[in-house]
Amino acid sequence: MDNCIACHICEEMCPADAITIKTDSSSNIGRFNASDIEIDPEKCMYCKICQKVCPEDAIKAVCTTCMDSENIPPVEITGNVVLDEISCVNCSWCENICPSNAAHTLKPFKGEVLLQENEEEDKLCTGEACHACLDVCPCNAITLTDNHMTVNDDVCVLCGACEKACPQKILSVDRTSMELSNIKSKSWQNILGSLID
Repeated sequence: MDNCIACHICEEMCPADAITIKTDSSSNIGRFNASDIEIDPEKCMYCKICQKVCPEDAIKAVCTTCMDSENIPPVEITGNVVLDEISCVNCSWCENICPSNAAHTLKPFKGEVLLQENEEEDKLCTGEACHACLDVCPCNAITLTDNHMTVNDDVCVLCGACEKACPQKILSVDRTSMELSNIKSKSWQNILGSLID
């Protein structure tokens, strides 16, 4: 729990809605106490997605009744996955958290998001006082760490929404290449078309 940075990723990514994070004015900014995080054992499927997505390795799923306490056997779930190709932006969250490595995505761009702060021109990330980039990111790729934005390159699709939303104009998206063969979303086709034009 000491490693928790209050990013809420475990709560957001839990497929069973078994994790609840309580925040109030008494909570320390950027940190949680054990009493602030609730896990509903009736809902938890022990799929370990929370453990896998935690950026600080603050979560560990262990068996309290079996002899091999370090390993919880994977839960067998049957069913079908239905992908809405129109809405999908190929962010690769599903690929990164899938416990059986069954999901595969192809991102539309390669490159990086650059944070170009300049103290002399008073262009600095204001973190919690703004969080415009975090609010507009369609991929939940941005987190606030130590009151500064950080980008999870594994899920960022370099769409440029953060760059346009930043009131300080200190974000820039540097795209080095494009991949068009796997793009089926109409919204992405429109965006890519405008970039090519």
